[in-house]
Amino acid sequence: MKKKIISILMAALLVAAGPLSQVKASGVSSLDLQAFESVKTNEAIKVNVIRNASKASESTSTTITDNKNGTITIGYDNTEAAKVVVQVVRTGSDVKYNYYLSEGVVKEVIPLTDGNGDYVIYVCKNIVGTKYSVVANSTVTLDLENEADVYKIANIIVDYTTTNKAIKKADSLCKKLKTDTSKITKIYKYVVQNYAYDYGKVSAVKETVGYIPSIVQTFKVKMGICYDIASLYAAMCRSQGIPAKVVTGYCKTVDGLHAWNEVYDQTKEKWYIIDCTADIAYYAAKKSVSMKKSSKVYYAEEYYH
Repeated sequence: MKKKIISILMAALLVAAGPLSQVKASGVSSLDLQAFESVKTNEAIKVNVIRNASKASESTSTTITDNKNGTITIGYDNTEAAKVVVQVVRTGSDVKYNYYLSEGVVKEVIPLTDGNGDYVIYVCKNIVGTKYSVVANSTVTLDLENEADVYKIANIIVDYTTTNKAIKKADSLCKKLKTDTSKITKIYKYVVQNYAYDYGKVSAVKETVGYIPSIVQTFKVKMGICYDIASLYAAMCRSQGIPAKVVTGYCKTVDGLHAWNEVYDQTKEKWYIIDCTADIAYYAAKKSVSMKKSSKVYYAEEYYH
């Protein structure tokens, strides 16, 4: 029996981290942004960037920092609370990753998750409607010995610190465990058996542009939508040194866009597809569940965070 979980479109921001090297950014002329502009539909809205930044000060004050670990830090003064999108594109790839910046003077961390290579970074400010101006851009080169290492690092979608209660819980669960296999399974069972799907949150999120999952809130209330649950599970795994992706795409047993995890078992050198959200529903209905899912059922839309 198919179990309907949720259909939702997701946008992203990131969490602050300390810069290692700093690159000043400069304006460019035009760009097509395919952004997750709204969660009201299942189609990404096209955002057209039509002109250079109107204020030179924005370009000179905006910084793009290469952290040399698979992430970049964006520094931007958004005290006017404008809609600002950071787009990340790897040279030679058709995949565009778009992240909203929050209000205030921000320093946000963005992951580079499309493999090694040269990435072009654009900081784009909304003008009107779907029209954006590029206020800053830069190119950074990613050259990680192990490309999976980027999935061990916190970012806005998988936002955590070692002091978070969720991470302390992961530490407690895994304290006596020696292998990735046992840790992945222990955290999975904890989430599936102790969390619930938040059906009431769906309507509120549908009205939110650039929804950001909060690991702190999800852990506190012990419930969330698929994006929340996937973010929490990834954070708990990453805190134990285990690479864990938050993946968006489609599943044969779920209506609409969905979020789940891909976790790398370094003990067995294998990636596992894990969908805690679906299994929360099955567990609550007293149905049998299997942690490892089939790639024939889950179809990533090339969005990994």
